This record gives sequence, structure tokens and C-alpha cells, in this order.
Amino acid sequence: MSEQGGGASRTTEPAAGTSQATDVSLREYLMAQINAVEKRADMRFEAMKAQVESAFASSQLAINKADEATEKRFEGVNEFRAALSDQAAHFVTNQQLAALGEKLQASIDRNQDDLIALSKRIDLREGQVQGSRLTYGNIAAMIAVAATIVGLLVLVASHITP
Repeated sequence: MSEQGGGASRTTEPAAGTSQATDVSLREYLMAQINAVEKRADMRFEAMKAQVESAFASSQLAINKADEATEKRFEGVNEFRAALSDQAAHFVTNQQLAALGEKLQASIDRNQDDLIALSKRIDLREGQVQGSRLTYGNIAAMIAVAATIVGLLVLVASHITP
């Protein structure tokens, strides 16, 4: 390497108007600029990193809240399913309903037969009562006729006998 300036210099002597000093100053200046850019990049990176962490924390909080809401909703759904299951245990099956219908129909038929029999009995009883009244009326009339005849005979006998 030549000591006359021109390329990159190894010397760190203060600038004396020579090319060698200018090269060192330019290198130092560029290094300072590069360091400043790297420092700003590091600061931006840290700021972005903080923003990403904040966004991640916010999204994690939202996810946790959504999970809690989903759990609560599923608890409600599970309670509703349990209530439906309890109700279903009390429902009547088609077979049970058919058997109950047959029992009721048999009971209705039996009651209708009993009502018909009672109606016949009432009709017979009314006939007996009517017949008894007629019989009592006829007997009373016969007694009255017999008493009248006896009375007439007594009257005739009392007139005939002096």
C-alpha cells in the first residue's frame, strides 16, 4: 500500500488535508451513520416487537373471553339437553298410549252395557209401578162396586123385610 492517499487508509491520524485522513474520517462517519441506522432499526424492531406482544396479549385475552363465552353457552346447552332428557323420560310411548286407549275403550263399552241394563231395569220398574197402580185402582174399584152391591142388598133387604 502506498502512503500517498487514494484508497482506504490504515491511519487514524487527524485530518491534515491529506487523503489518508479523509479516508479515516469518512469511514468513521459512515460507521457512525450505519450504527445510527442500526440503532434506529433496533428501536423500531423493539417497538414493533412490543406492539406485536401487545396485539398477541390482546388477541389471547379475546380468545380466552371467547372460550369462556363458549363454555357458558355449552353449559346452557347441556342443561337444556338434560332438561329435555328428563322430560323425555316422562313421555308416553305409542305402545303405552295404544294400551291405555284400549283400556279406556273397554271401560267405555262396559259402562255403556251397564247403562243399557239400568235403562231396561228402570223401564221394567216403571212398568211395574204403573201396573201396580192400575191393579190397586182396579182392586179399589172392585171393592167400591162390591160395597155398593152389598149396600144395595142391605137396602133392598131392609125394605123387603117389614
